[in-house]
Amino acid sequence: MANADGVVLGYLWAAEHDDAANFLPAVAAGIPGRQAKGAWKTELRERKQRDLTPAQALAELSDGVGHANYGWVIPGSEANAPTLDALKAIAAQG
Repeated sequence: MANADGVVLGYLWAAEHDDAANFLPAVAAGIPGRQAKGAWKTELRERKQRDLTPAQALAELSDGVGHANYGWVIPGSEANAPTLDALKAIAAQG
């Protein structure tokens, strides 16, 4: 996720086998990244209430959903991390 200035705020992730999805703020984004987490969790929760799978929720959110304050998915940025800990390590890089 990046804001209007191109700053990476964090990472949306999904784990189908755990029926889980969330937003992991990028440490380097500071307060804006942490603030974006609440907005993206709300977006994910709304899709869960519509019975979308985590992958379906991320696909829908990747299709232009966002806001100048909490960012948008960067086109072409989809990737796989082997574990959540690996993604946390990426998010911790400054």
